[in-house]
Amino acid sequence: MIDQLRKHNMFYGSGVPCSIFKNELARIEAHKEFTYIPAVDERTAIGLVNGLNVGGKKAFLITQNSAIGTVCDIIGSFNIPYKVPLFWFLSVRGYEEDTEVHKWGGSEIMFHLITSIGFRYFSNQFKENYEDLNEALDTFKSGKSVVFLLHKGCGYAN
Repeated sequence: MIDQLRKHNMFYGSGVPCSIFKNELARIEAHKEFTYIPAVDERTAIGLVNGLNVGGKKAFLITQNSAIGTVCDIIGSFNIPYKVPLFWFLSVRGYEEDTEVHKWGGSEIMFHLITSIGFRYFSNQFKENYEDLNEALDTFKSGKSVVFLLHKGCGYAN
């Protein structure tokens, strides 16, 4: 994943800690050219990412799908009306035994929300290579908002 982010000049990110993404995030933080800002909540993280993107830096957001409503609220009030594209890594929970909040966020509602806000989504669910991530990053580079779904145990997610 480091090489793909580097290739697309995406050296900044913010998000809320997530066990599914922790190993890859540790690798990102280990490279000095990357700046990752941990956030206490999703509103803070998307605010930082939007500020970086508006300021000319390419930045990514990382959240769990249980926070999809919070993030979509901000997308609807800022990203969509002001045409600020977003690259969003969204960890997918709720397909196995999990808490009720993760089951809700991991259900079909997640896909309806993503498509209703006009985002294209990609997934690492059935892939062990970075082809899908490259396509997602190319889509973002073209000015479109993207959600990249990270499934536990697949590819570069834990």
